[in-house]
Amino acid sequence: MALDNCRFDRDTRQPVEGDVVDTDEDLGELCARMRLAGRGSCAILFCDARSLEGARRRARA
Repeated sequence: MALDNCRFDRDTRQPVEGDVVDTDEDLGELCARMRLAGRGSCAILFCDARSLEGARRRARA
């Protein structure tokens, strides 16, 4: 999933909060859409299928 407006953990430098702007199981497709949309500074977060489905529902709301 691609996140924008992220807040990062100071120790791990991993995103802990952000706005989900797009999701895709295919990393190449996700990156291509982000590039076309001009979103070059988004964080890409890998997650399991259950987390991904929850993020999709939140992104549609």
